[in-house]
Amino acid sequence: MAFNPFIYVAGLVMEAPLYHLVLEGLLVIWIFQLLFSKSYYIRKRPGLSAKEEEELIAEWTPEPLVPPCDDPPPENNNIVDKIATRTISINGEERLNLATTSFHGMNGDKSCIETALSAIDKYGVGACGPRAFYGTIDIHLEFEKRIAAHMGAEIAILYSYGFSTVSSSINCYCKRMDIVFCDEGANLAIKKGIEASRSKVRYFKHNDTDDLNTLLEEHARWERKNSRQAKVTKKFLVAEGLYNYYGDICPLKELIAFKYKYGARLIIDESYSFGVLGETGRGVAEYFGADNSDIDVVTVSMDHALGSNGGFAYGTAYMIEIQRLGGLGYCFSAALPPYLTASALKALELIDENPKLISRLKENSNYLYDQLWSLDGIKLSNHRDSPVFHLRLMAPTTWGQDFALLQRAAERINARGVAVTMTTYVRSEELILPEPSLRIVVNSCLTREDITRVSGVVSEVVTEMLDAK
Repeated sequence: MAFNPFIYVAGLVMEAPLYHLVLEGLLVIWIFQLLFSKSYYIRKRPGLSAKEEEELIAEWTPEPLVPPCDDPPPENNNIVDKIATRTISINGEERLNLATTSFHGMNGDKSCIETALSAIDKYGVGACGPRAFYGTIDIHLEFEKRIAAHMGAEIAILYSYGFSTVSSSINCYCKRMDIVFCDEGANLAIKKGIEASRSKVRYFKHNDTDDLNTLLEEHARWERKNSRQAKVTKKFLVAEGLYNYYGDICPLKELIAFKYKYGARLIIDESYSFGVLGETGRGVAEYFGADNSDIDVVTVSMDHALGSNGGFAYGTAYMIEIQRLGGLGYCFSAALPPYLTASALKALELIDENPKLISRLKENSNYLYDQLWSLDGIKLSNHRDSPVFHLRLMAPTTWGQDFALLQRAAERINARGVAVTMTTYVRSEELILPEPSLRIVVNSCLTREDITRVSGVVSEVVTEMLDAK
């Protein structure tokens, strides 16, 4: 007799228990319901009358687009009305410039300006698109090639905004499962980049290698206990070459030693040390005689020594190419305007051809430091070779009172023909708020007589303020 599948299935059905048949039937019905029912339902809500709509609109109060800032706006408006190099014109009054971070006056150099004007004639005033979307211009590639060769790196990448250079770079590499060891005195761009990465972060005391070693040892013990998880957890050390908030220099050799001892990646932001430290201005690695290859990624803002805008990062090809796909500030921001790229490239040439700019900046910084370090009631947090000076009170009281006192001193110094400024912070965003400081920025355009005048004015005003305190 031939095999009949229908008879075979009917036999199985007759032998199956009733509850099994009921369950299968319900499952078949549920499957058909899923196949033929809508994936969503529109709930009908009763409409409002015209009067009810008017009442709701009258009661509605819109929230501000930007939340209120904790820091009050400055009482006076200091408007710069000319190019600021050796001097700066504020509200029509000429003063010695110790306020801006144009360390070599490249923003006012004639050859840089002429180069920028020529670039405008050739390219226009903007790139009008991100690098990957028709925003890459030949001068961008030329700059990346030249800066990589200048620094002895494999490759470099150009960003359109200095702040996003460091924050995007950190966010590229550090992920949720990773851990970052960062100096608590690092600038806001570094901290926002770490925050955006959602990595675990351990802040060590500013420039305290003992504290950093303690944190690294603690993590090493954790790794030994959790070897499986440790295999997928990357470690990063993050610091500044020359600290914006303090003016001192990172202990690079110790950081490099920790990198190799604990198997971490080292990221250094050289926004304030590039074009400043080292015999030729190549930064903190040259200053300490270290090899650039020992630093995995270096980020630089071009707002300072190069007198332009934007920023760049350099390092090994493996590390930097990651940023071309994962650097949000690179992928989604319009490319750096060509004329700013051309100006920065010219400034780089001038610094490379004139090492006396670096030596003169160092001499000016050393001379002013020698004049101010013994000032009664004031402590200098900056290194002797740093052009960024921070004057803080030797006997601090409350943050607000100290800030107000130093602010009055800054106003009096400005009134006597020397432009200085207070160090400003976004207080609501700073995890560890530094003490208030009066900031003085030296540049290579100043003469010895200028520095003598500056030290005399600052010493006189600070002494008057502290005596009257």
